[in-house]
Amino acid sequence: KVYKNINTKKKYIESDKIGGDDPYSSSKGAADIITNSYKFLLEKKGHKIIIARAGNVIGGGDFSDDRIIPDLIKSLKLKKKLILRQPNSTRPWQHVIEIIYGYLTLSKYLYLDKKCKLEILNFGPKKNFTFKVIDIVKEAKKYVNFEYQIYKSKPNFKESKLLKLNSLKAHNKIGWKSVLSFKDTIKYTMEWYKTSFSNLSKDIKKITNDQINKYYKKNKIKINEI
Repeated sequence: KVYKNINTKKKYIESDKIGGDDPYSSSKGAADIITNSYKFLLEKKGHKIIIARAGNVIGGGDFSDDRIIPDLIKSLKLKKKLILRQPNSTRPWQHVIEIIYGYLTLSKYLYLDKKCKLEILNFGPKKNFTFKVIDIVKEAKKYVNFEYQIYKSKPNFKESKLLKLNSLKAHNKIGWKSVLSFKDTIKYTMEWYKTSFSNLSKDIKKITNDQINKYYKKNKIKINEI
């Protein structure tokens, strides 16, 4: 959302123009500007500053408002229909574990490379990872039973139809790349929430750790590498 969106199929790279046509997008751009305003001062004191831009993160533990997966879970618990505002909007969906691993990898790189000059890095999904809101809903229905309804009235706010991220720089510079498929991303997410229905912290802790370990094995990561 930090990028000035022109609804193009082109994937945004780190040097593309930032900005937004809605308050949420503008807040992302403002965060970049504020960070840059402190950059010189903090680096002068020996701190390393880098901006990491993630795609649309989904996964267990998110209960925020106006987000597709949390809204789905809330509608399920309340036994109400899920209302879809923009079913055909495309976003760079990715699982939270992928992002956390990306940030940990970046932190390690910053620590080890004393002359690090990286300023901005995108962390986005796999190369051909192009899925719509409705795709997420249909895939999620394989794990839980719920009903949904498309909101047909014209929304009173602006929302971009298409967002894509280019993460080649992160791959080339620090060796990070997204590894989970779309199906695995939704599977991890829905299995976590289904477990959370038990309201037992031991169950939630177990599935969280299990998913992290599965991801590590899939990505051939050793714990002591982080």
